[in-house]
Amino acid sequence: MYSVLIVDDEPLARLRVRQLLANAEGFTIAGECSDAASALAAVRKLLPDLLFLDIHMPGVDGIKVAEAIRKTGTRVIFLTAHPEHAVRAFDIDAIDYLVKPVSQARFTEAVGKAGRALEARVMDRLLISTGRGDVVVPTDEIDWLAADGAYVYVYHGGRRHLLRESLTSLAQRLGPQRFVSVHRSAAVNVDRVRETRRGEGADLEVILMDGTRVPVSRRRAAAVLRRLGRRAE
Repeated sequence: MYSVLIVDDEPLARLRVRQLLANAEGFTIAGECSDAASALAAVRKLLPDLLFLDIHMPGVDGIKVAEAIRKTGTRVIFLTAHPEHAVRAFDIDAIDYLVKPVSQARFTEAVGKAGRALEARVMDRLLISTGRGDVVVPTDEIDWLAADGAYVYVYHGGRRHLLRESLTSLAQRLGPQRFVSVHRSAAVNVDRVRETRRGEGADLEVILMDGTRVPVSRRRAAAVLRRLGRRAE
């Protein structure tokens, strides 16, 4: 299930996207915005997978919004009454460019492209908003992830940052081929694992490059060893 944010200054246009999206499986609407400022804030808060984004809006236009969020991993489908901006839109890696009024068939085609793009994506960096501004963390530098209720801690280079997102969702966005769940509250970057070892009580744990020890649940031990290319102990 992919989350969608609808950004358009016209209420009827937002309603139309809702109606069109009702026929698309696998997508859920996370919210709506009527201007660029609220859209940028919503992307950082909600971390949607996909934006349906108008171009001509009060203040900052949609093209600049798309440029500003490129590092977040959120993908964009432009939906506008102005066909002349298509070249600029595809230059910033838009999934599609829909010209209003859009038919259900054309909308469904664009959503299909989005689904395939989102399924295949692997984020090479993570944008984290902090009290001092945004921090960009390369995905391959993330050591492990730890769930804390509705939040997840991201550990990298001896530091940690807190995101409002589920562990499962974040690990999926960062790449299931890169992160393996070691128990229900933690996932580790397989490339940051130095060794596996039996700890007290003979329970398995993974030891990361920085020496961090992360316990592995007994239920997942065999699967974790296989994922790491190690023989079951």
